[in-house]
Amino acid sequence: MITQSQVSMWERCPAQYHFRYVQGLKRIPGKAIRGRAFHAAEELNFTQKISTATDLSVDYLKEKYVASLDEEFVGDQDIILGSDSRDGLQTSGLRLVEKAAQVINPTIQPTIVETRMETVLDGNIVFSGQVDVINDNNIIIDLKTAGKKCAMGKHLYELQPPLYSLLFERVTGIPPGGFIYEIVVDKKEPEVQRIDATPTPAIQAAAVSRIQSAVDGMQKGIFSPRPSPFTCGWCGYLSECKVGKSYVSPS
Repeated sequence: MITQSQVSMWERCPAQYHFRYVQGLKRIPGKAIRGRAFHAAEELNFTQKISTATDLSVDYLKEKYVASLDEEFVGDQDIILGSDSRDGLQTSGLRLVEKAAQVINPTIQPTIVETRMETVLDGNIVFSGQVDVINDNNIIIDLKTAGKKCAMGKHLYELQPPLYSLLFERVTGIPPGGFIYEIVVDKKEPEVQRIDATPTPAIQAAAVSRIQSAVDGMQKGIFSPRPSPFTCGWCGYLSECKVGKSYVSPS
């Protein structure tokens, strides 16, 4: 079974994929921990909203965020905080939860929430993905937190919109009504960036091809480092990766 996150990591740096999924070294950036706690609060809200059609209070969602963040810090993964802190992640995360409750949540009537779906692609590749929210117009909504706004056109190269659209249609038999990113951007006054990332058939076909190429590389044992300022700058595996370490701190 393969996921979009695994393929994206392998494309970004095969060595990083090897450390995480082959050696099993689980290291999570602090910002990812914040994102997971944010998702936990949103999942709580939208799950009950399927039947109630009413959002939970901001205070209730903030309590859920803090509890979920606490759970992350007592888990078994290594958390790479960098310049972040536990208190800083809590403070910024609470701002993001509040902004989502004000701007995003009232616009969504969910029918499906945090549901894992699977399909089999050509080459007998089992692809799996967890959909955040499907609304009452069958639009796939992916909720994200980010440190800055997404660059114009970046979504055209991301795997999630085309693959999750394919996944939804194969599992339900219903063409999705679209794919929307709802991104809460972390600032002193957080902003919401809404991106229509509905894929074309050509983008969808290209995404499937990328999965097949990545799986082929994994099966052939291609795990060479692919250093770059972005990848190596925040990678949690620099202590294991000589190439990445020398790239960040050349002697």
